[in-house]
Amino acid sequence: MDQMMLLNSQRQNWNRLVLISFMIYGMTSGNNEAVVIKIEALVNDKVSLNCHTDASIDIQWHFNSIFNYVFAGGRLWSPHKERLRTEDDNAGSHILIIPRVRGEDAGWYYCSEQDTGRRINSTHLTVLYSNPVCFSNMHPDGFVGPNTCNLKQENMIFNCVVSFNGTSPHLIWRSLNDNETLNSSICEDKPNRRNCSLILKSDPVYDGSIFICQTTASIDSNFNCSTEVVKIQYFSSTNDTAKKYVNDKVNCSTKSNLIVKYNWTLQQNNRVTFLSSNQNLVIQKPGIYQCEVNYSIRNNSCLSLASFLNVSVESTNGGKISGTTTIAIVLPIVLVFVVFSVGIIIWIHKRNRENKRIENQRIRNKIEGMYKDFVLEVNPEDVLEPLIQKSIISNEDRVNVLNKETDENRCRALLDHLSSSSHREAFIVLKKALTWNYPSIVTRIDANDSSPVIKIQENERIKDKIVSMYIDFTSMVDPNNVFDHLIQSRIVSLEEKQKIMNNVTAKEGCRALIDHLFCCSKENAFIILREALKEHYPRITGRLKTIDSDDENEDDYSRSKLENEKIRNKIFCMYSEFLSDVDPVNVFDLLIQKKIVNIKQKQFIMKKSFKKEERCRALLDHLQFCSKEKAFIVLKEALKEHYPRIVERIDTVDTDDENEFSTRFESCIIVVGLRNGDGIYQDVVKIKVNGTSEVSTIGQLPPQMEMESAAAVYDNSLFVTGLGENCDKIWKFDARSSKWEYCNTMIRGRRRHSVAFVDHVLYICGGWVDDGEITLDDVEAYDTIDDRCTTVGKLVHAVHSSGHCVPFKFSLYIFGGRDANDKNVDYVQVYDTKLNSCTLLSKRMPVAYALLRAVLWENKAILLGYSNCFIYNFDRGTFQMRDQFKTDVDYFGMTVHNEKLFLIRGRDSNGTRRDYVRYVPIVNILNDEPIEWKLHAKLPKPFVVYAFGKVEFLLKQI
Repeated sequence: MDQMMLLNSQRQNWNRLVLISFMIYGMTSGNNEAVVIKIEALVNDKVSLNCHTDASIDIQWHFNSIFNYVFAGGRLWSPHKERLRTEDDNAGSHILIIPRVRGEDAGWYYCSEQDTGRRINSTHLTVLYSNPVCFSNMHPDGFVGPNTCNLKQENMIFNCVVSFNGTSPHLIWRSLNDNETLNSSICEDKPNRRNCSLILKSDPVYDGSIFICQTTASIDSNFNCSTEVVKIQYFSSTNDTAKKYVNDKVNCSTKSNLIVKYNWTLQQNNRVTFLSSNQNLVIQKPGIYQCEVNYSIRNNSCLSLASFLNVSVESTNGGKISGTTTIAIVLPIVLVFVVFSVGIIIWIHKRNRENKRIENQRIRNKIEGMYKDFVLEVNPEDVLEPLIQKSIISNEDRVNVLNKETDENRCRALLDHLSSSSHREAFIVLKKALTWNYPSIVTRIDANDSSPVIKIQENERIKDKIVSMYIDFTSMVDPNNVFDHLIQSRIVSLEEKQKIMNNVTAKEGCRALIDHLFCCSKENAFIILREALKEHYPRITGRLKTIDSDDENEDDYSRSKLENEKIRNKIFCMYSEFLSDVDPVNVFDLLIQKKIVNIKQKQFIMKKSFKKEERCRALLDHLQFCSKEKAFIVLKEALKEHYPRIVERIDTVDTDDENEFSTRFESCIIVVGLRNGDGIYQDVVKIKVNGTSEVSTIGQLPPQMEMESAAAVYDNSLFVTGLGENCDKIWKFDARSSKWEYCNTMIRGRRRHSVAFVDHVLYICGGWVDDGEITLDDVEAYDTIDDRCTTVGKLVHAVHSSGHCVPFKFSLYIFGGRDANDKNVDYVQVYDTKLNSCTLLSKRMPVAYALLRAVLWENKAILLGYSNCFIYNFDRGTFQMRDQFKTDVDYFGMTVHNEKLFLIRGRDSNGTRRDYVRYVPIVNILNDEPIEWKLHAKLPKPFVVYAFGKVEFLLKQI
């Protein structure tokens, strides 16, 4: 088969050398052996790679790996695709063009048939820099040359030879640019002759460098004349003549630290006039100005190297400098000086104001850091007068402060007023007022830089325990009794305290305080809260020590999943009455305590609308689609205190009405990222699993779909990650509206990653980046409430192609995958979403595996792959093999509905894609009971599947 490589390089200078070599293997005629070609090309050359085959056959190009597409299916996949293009000459020649070669383009390029994958040719491209050109034997008038460098493979070799009689002289190669002796020279002696060779790696970094070989009588003596001088030039020089105007100042600069002499000359009317020996020159008249730079070493005149700077000067007034010109020049200078001086004065004033603001804030932070001691020690009457004199507080404010009952409350009122004051020096003046009566306080203000030790794990433990006693906590604790500690430790600011205390009752204030502590960024907030509780609430502190929050599943609610669904159906059968009667505020406490709803989800629901009905609707939507199996059981218990009539109605709703509600929703699998031999489809496919086998297309994905994206479901919405040209976009499909919505952009684009939800946060683990072929170890989190992506931690090992990660008790389990060397691994990484830390399970998987799909079933993870099936028991930490349920395909979809495991077939060992959807009862997998997979439906075409999830569609309006 014929193979060509066209190299088209525009040469602008004689010193550019093109080196092309072909090594062709397996030249055949009519057989199926692939052609192998090796090519060497220079940087910035144009390279065309030709793949010759039948005109009717579609081909695809790969770079470095048959999985790394450069071109396929009419689209470019290269990370620098803007520099690549393809052409088809309609005669069976498919050409891949790189207009300007870069260093990163080096590697293997494969050409193969798109349908069969048969490789047609393999081309290895080696990128070279252009060979240097060396100018040697220099003299004061410039360089004489060219002399070709002695190029041996990747090195430049310069020889310096001197003849002598008697004592052998020392030969030393030096760099003119930095006047340093080079150590990369090799010398050898022959009779009456000494040869020293300088060896440098061929690299454009030496462009413009000058190297000198000099003789000395001894290593410490002054240098004699140079024996050899070489200048290296990689790139063509250009005429850098610069345009200047009359009265402009020009500079003749040099980077050398050698002794330099300057000569400025003017060329005008074919006459050359000497002007100055200074480095700088002011242009007086139009003409061609030339600066000659002469270098000499240690005052030795035997070496003088010249370089030139040409300046073309123009004048708008014919070169005559008039009085008007002088005024036009001087006046703007004066104006600029005046404006500059005024600007400096304004800047100094603003800077002083900013410094005062910063100092005021610093003192305020220090006082808040010692808040409790401050209110105990300071008498406000001792500091009020200076504050009144500086108009920071008024006499009316003074009366309001002094009307408080105790000195502590007076001091608190004073600090509250100062914190809300707009005066920039309020706390600066307060500090000065403290100087006479409270010097120890002032000393602590200047020295108090200590901060509490953060114990993340202990803080999370206390937080869980407070949630487990949320109702009692909010009923018993008055926030006023804990604020001093929280303010002193800078957990709560004075403004935040005022907002919290705006609530009408102490219970509402306590809820607002816990809401704030949950959402603040202080990692020791609950540790400080526990310390604050000790003084006034020893019983609460004692209960914090005895309650074990890990027993959240071992409560009084031991009813079945069926009971939860029954209560849900009854509530929805009285949906309108429920919305009109129930205020979510009255049921949140128990839902939070039983961890059905967290604080952020509560805030999100309460912000939905000011209308009670809309908030109640949002709460029921959340409970309907959350993963908590006892959500409606807990809701019924929460209703008993305030809504006994609603509870009575729930217990008496007719069974027929229950069944009628169950027909209002249909469960469907949404599949995106379908791919066959023609490329990736933008179609969104809907597969019904409620008993019918209908398969339909419900529109197209708005963003560009990419290979090996991932998806997870939360709040009845399918969130898809890794979309867009850079594989960094997150979109969601809302099943309520059947519409797509853009969410956010990931911090780092990726594919082959795994995703899962823990509460309202989507975690994105590991993955693969095409640019640089990097396997990732970072974990990103997308908060669906805050609509924000952040990097929250790292895995123990970088991994990609792990399939699914499984969420269980606030941890993510990443099973297997491929490491940075693209090898399957058998370890299980456990990422703790509360501590944002990762560990390895001591128990490894039975075999190293990648591309596993996993689902959570009660306390077990069911994992299926091409040749294996495992069950992992989270409580026991054991694996069980179920190989009879292996899939025999990869890149498949998998989900659970109605105690059945549905499998959307992918690609078998021959690369053949399958189109059917099958299922098997989960109980058969758990009990390892043989059963045939049953056919449920067929896809429109055979596909591999990347992203999918199960959602609920509303059939009848409630």
